[in-house]
Amino acid sequence: MVLEAGLAGVAKQAEQLRLDGNFYFSKDRYGAAIDAYTEAITLCPNVPIYWTNRALCHLKRNDWTKVEADCRKAIQLDHDSVKGHYLLGLTLLQRNEYAEGIKELEKWYQNKNPETMAAKKVDALEEKLEVEVGSLKATIDERFNTVEQQFSSLETMLLKLTELHLNPPPVASKGYGGLAGEGSGGTETEVGDGAGVGVTGKGELGAFGGETQPE
Repeated sequence: MVLEAGLAGVAKQAEQLRLDGNFYFSKDRYGAAIDAYTEAITLCPNVPIYWTNRALCHLKRNDWTKVEADCRKAIQLDHDSVKGHYLLGLTLLQRNEYAEGIKELEKWYQNKNPETMAAKKVDALEEKLEVEVGSLKATIDERFNTVEQQFSSLETMLLKLTELHLNPPPVASKGYGGLAGEGSGGTETEVGDGAGVGVTGKGELGAFGGETQPE
C-alpha cells in the first residue's frame, strides 16, 4: 500500500509539472517549460506526452536535434503518438530528408484520422478492383474478337475449298505440262495467279496443301 501510494504521489507530482510546463509554454517561456517537462520525465519517464511537450518547446527554439530525440522516444513508448510523428516529420523535412519526413507525416495523418484513412483504403481497394475488372473484360473482349476473326477466316477458307471442288480449274488437253510455270511442251491451260486462294507459281494452293489439286 505504501509503495502504491508513493507511486501515485510521484505520478501526481509529474502531472502537476506538466501543467506548469503548459502554463510556461503559453507565456512563451520555453526554457521554464523545458525544465518543468524535464522534471516530469525524470519522475515518470514512460509517459509519451511529456516527451512530445518538451519536443514542442525545442521546436520553438529551432533545436531540431533535440526535437528528433524527444519525438523518437515518444514514438518508442507509443507507436501511435500523433504529435510524435508530426513533429518528427517536420524535423526530417527541415533536414531535407523528404522521403522519411513524408512517411512520418503520413503516419501522423493516419493516427489522427483513422476513420478517414479506413474509408480511403476501401475506396482505393474498390478503385483497384474496378481497374482490374476493366482490364480483364478488355482481355476477354480482345480474345473473343480474335476467335471471331479466326472463325470468319475459316469460313472463308471452307467456302473457297467448296468452290474449288465444285468448279475445278481446267487441265491440259494432252501431255503432262502441269500448271502454268512448270513442265514444257503440249498445250497448257494457265490457272493464273490464283488470286484469293493462295496459288503459287507451281500451281499449288499454298494455303491449303495438295488436297485441292486436280487428279
